[in-house]
Amino acid sequence: MTKHTDNQIFNVRYIMKNNLRRNDMKQFKHLSIAGVFCLLLFAACDSKESPTPTPKPEEKHSISFSATAINVNAEAGTKTLTVTSSGNWTISGGTEWCSVSPSSGSAGTTSITLTFTENTVNQDKSTSLIGKCGNASATVVVTQKEKSSLTITANKFEVNQDGGNIEVEVKTNVDIDIFVPPTCKWIKYISTKAISTKKVTFSIDANTEYDKRDGSIIIKDKSSTLSDTVYVYQAQKDAIVLTQEKYDVSYTGGNIKIEVKSNVEYEVKMPESDWLTLISTKALSSHTVEVAVKANETYYDREEVITFIKKDGSLSEEVVIHQLPTGALIISQKEFAIGAEGGTITVPLLKNVSLELNIKNDWIHVVNTKGLASDSLLFQIDANSTYYERTGEIVVSAPGYDIKETLYIVQDKKILVSVEAQEYTISDKGDVFTVTVKSNDEVKILIPDEHAPWLRNYSTKTVVTQNYSFQADPNPEFETRTGVIYFYHEQLEDGDTLYVKQQANTGIKLSRETVNIDASAGSTNYSFMVGADWSITVDREWCTVNTASGIAGSIDITINYQENKQFAPRKANVTIKTAEVSASVVLNQEARPGAPKNGISSYEELKAFRDANNARKDISQWQDDNGVVNLIADIVMPYNKESWVPISSFNKVFDGNGFSIDSMHVKQEIYAGLFSSISQGGVVRNVIMKKGCYIESKTTSNDKYYILKHCGSICGYNDGGTISNCENEAYMLYGRMVGGICGWNAGIVEGCRNRGAILSYLSEKDYCHGGICGYNGVTIRNCINESTAYGRGSAAEIGGIAGRNEGGIHTSTNYANMECTYSGSAYNTSIGGIAAALVSDDALINNCVNYGQITGYKYPGGIAGYNGGGDSGYGTISNSTNNGKVIGNGKQGGGITGINYCGDVISCVNKGQITEAMYAGGIVGYGDGSTAKIGKIDLCTNEGSVLASSAGGGICGYNRNYSRITNSSNSGSIESMGDYAGGVCGYNETNGIVYNCTNTGSVKSNKYTGDIIGNDASATAPKATSSAASSLAMTSLKYLLEDLR
Repeated sequence: MTKHTDNQIFNVRYIMKNNLRRNDMKQFKHLSIAGVFCLLLFAACDSKESPTPTPKPEEKHSISFSATAINVNAEAGTKTLTVTSSGNWTISGGTEWCSVSPSSGSAGTTSITLTFTENTVNQDKSTSLIGKCGNASATVVVTQKEKSSLTITANKFEVNQDGGNIEVEVKTNVDIDIFVPPTCKWIKYISTKAISTKKVTFSIDANTEYDKRDGSIIIKDKSSTLSDTVYVYQAQKDAIVLTQEKYDVSYTGGNIKIEVKSNVEYEVKMPESDWLTLISTKALSSHTVEVAVKANETYYDREEVITFIKKDGSLSEEVVIHQLPTGALIISQKEFAIGAEGGTITVPLLKNVSLELNIKNDWIHVVNTKGLASDSLLFQIDANSTYYERTGEIVVSAPGYDIKETLYIVQDKKILVSVEAQEYTISDKGDVFTVTVKSNDEVKILIPDEHAPWLRNYSTKTVVTQNYSFQADPNPEFETRTGVIYFYHEQLEDGDTLYVKQQANTGIKLSRETVNIDASAGSTNYSFMVGADWSITVDREWCTVNTASGIAGSIDITINYQENKQFAPRKANVTIKTAEVSASVVLNQEARPGAPKNGISSYEELKAFRDANNARKDISQWQDDNGVVNLIADIVMPYNKESWVPISSFNKVFDGNGFSIDSMHVKQEIYAGLFSSISQGGVVRNVIMKKGCYIESKTTSNDKYYILKHCGSICGYNDGGTISNCENEAYMLYGRMVGGICGWNAGIVEGCRNRGAILSYLSEKDYCHGGICGYNGVTIRNCINESTAYGRGSAAEIGGIAGRNEGGIHTSTNYANMECTYSGSAYNTSIGGIAAALVSDDALINNCVNYGQITGYKYPGGIAGYNGGGDSGYGTISNSTNNGKVIGNGKQGGGITGINYCGDVISCVNKGQITEAMYAGGIVGYGDGSTAKIGKIDLCTNEGSVLASSAGGGICGYNRNYSRITNSSNSGSIESMGDYAGGVCGYNETNGIVYNCTNTGSVKSNKYTGDIIGNDASATAPKATSSAASSLAMTSLKYLLEDLR
């Protein structure tokens, strides 16, 4: 037979296989039996035997659960798991307490639910669920826990007073917790024994009280509310308490009452004595035992013991009865004499009683008394410091007895030798001096040998008041010297002493007349000789001495000095003074090195620079290589000797380098300050104006050019220049537009600080005063005001940073209190912690903070008094915070602004108290708008309390005429003494808008009170500030200034 290749055989098999796969059965049926035979024969030609056919594989099935075991609690409930299978499946094995749903399904993953009934027996339940899919199966074992139980076999225990341990038997199948209430600290948990039933041991403390007590123990299941309680009762401590351990009885006898407190029955055991008798026992809550005591007729005291015994004999207490004897006191000597020097006196006596001494004189003192039958008293007698004989009395008595004796002590007088002045000071020239001595006997004089050469007796008079004269020779030494003169009497040990002090040579001798030091801080030692008491003064603050005064001698001092920060040398005079003469040493300190080229270091140089600048001449001789004019020393002007003419139209750079200007006196018609005006491109920086300056731009009430009367310590008018890092301490600034730094700012003021008070008297319309600038038309940033502003008159605008703001104020802070007492009717009577008023579209206060108290008559506000404008636009206050108290004094008052007319108040916070205002609001006192420009109060928060006399609100007191309050919240307490109070708005008039606002603070008024708005539709509106919105508009001062120019 012909052999065929493997490929040929494969091709035949492939054709058959594919024909079958395509189910081309029609074609297959037409094949003849012979044809099939031929094909099979052809395919088999390669082998002698036919190959074994491959058996068709059996179809495989699978099934599995998401868990093979499930444990559940005894409570009824459900449990979910999943079944994953390759085909149709069924589940069997459910019980009456565990059912399955669904119990069958098709291929894929299916979620099934097991439902359990409650296990009410005290043992676990278990079943197996079997899932089948074809010939495959899977099993999940389900176990339900037994029901929890907890039983205490005995729940009451009685314990005796001594305490001890108790064991509580608990039958339970759960974990337990032990809880002893805090009031039962005498019960303590010890341990739990885990046996078939748990035994819990507790320790009971001994009861030290006299009352029974009871407590409890709670035993509970850790994972449920299952619990039981054990009660413990403990007996009290037995006691017999005697309120007094000993009774002292007079020798006359009598009845005594013994107080007994006891919680047991007791008996009284009396001693075998004939002088004590038990009378009765009164059964009171506190028992009283009465005993009769006979009189003691002997001279000896006596004692007996009475015993109180508990009836069973286990407890007893004793009390001692002590009786005094019949008293006796015998004193053989009753008068005693002693010398003036004092000493001790012994008084012999016989007694059998305790004595009491009444000493009539404070110069007699008892030393001791001995408790013996034969006794004595010892007294200490002070020395007689008087010059007269004296007699003292001592009364000796026995308490409880009618016994009394009087002793008399007679003491000699003191010998007097008294020098009227204990010390005499003699000049170095020597002198004859007289000493007055008082004595009641003859006096003798002794001058020691070492003083006799220069000090000797001059004359003597012996009288009752004796005068003695002595000669002192001149003192040739540079140091003081002292001599001694003794005045004495033969009967005195010490007598009296006179010290004669002679002054040294009264001159002053300096070691050096000048001391030279470098510019750095340090100290230097200095010495001098002085012949008298001395003191030192220094005429400069930068120089001090460690010792400011002393006595005569060779003196060493330390002179301390500060660093010289000036670029010029300086000197200080250290003056040494005595009562007669003085001398000075001059301290010369070198200049600070590295001085800028051509710097100004004196008043004369500053004047010369000013004159050249004002005449528009060359100023290069005062400029360094960078064109900067440098101040290199503190300048003190002559003040009242010469008025300062300001530097005008300055357009260069002036650097103060941290140096100061003091005692400047300026009185100008317009533009008053160190500089009258700073022009475009001009820069003034790092200058300090001291408090000794006086600056005024003169004005009158009817001055039509008042708008030009600008006054500031640095400049009156900043016309496009820059003022940076300057400080003002001057507080005497006067004018129409007054600022601590700048009167009128049309440029940039940054990093400046004001410490000088801004004062205004008799102010009228358009008086603008601010801690930094009176008027701001461009930019103020990063500035601080620390000093108070105060005004009084008919109208003004006062602000911690600026009075009128028509520009931008950024990131500035006011710490000072602001106050005005104006009573004018004009709406520009306003005061604010940052600015008084914002007018025009460019008017902005952003990211500013006020901490000062703001007090005003019409429009006080924590940030601004007035925010609005008119034809020139309207102001904006944003991201600013008020922490200070705002006092309205009867008009509008707001934590951010007193009145908001068509302006915007955005994202501001008030934390200060708002009080005493007609319309008071945590953010705005009075809100107004118009159809042309809606007033906005948005995203604001009030945390401070509000007190209004008419309408009070957490955000706005009175809101009207298209003024919109949105997205704001209040948490402060709101109260109106009038009719209207609301958590957000006190009174919201027609077309006023309040939207999406919240309140969590308390609200209170006399009539209309609302969580959000106080008034209702039927309420009568309170009288508004104005009947027409246009009357609230303010005119820009910027345009007024331009017109006048």
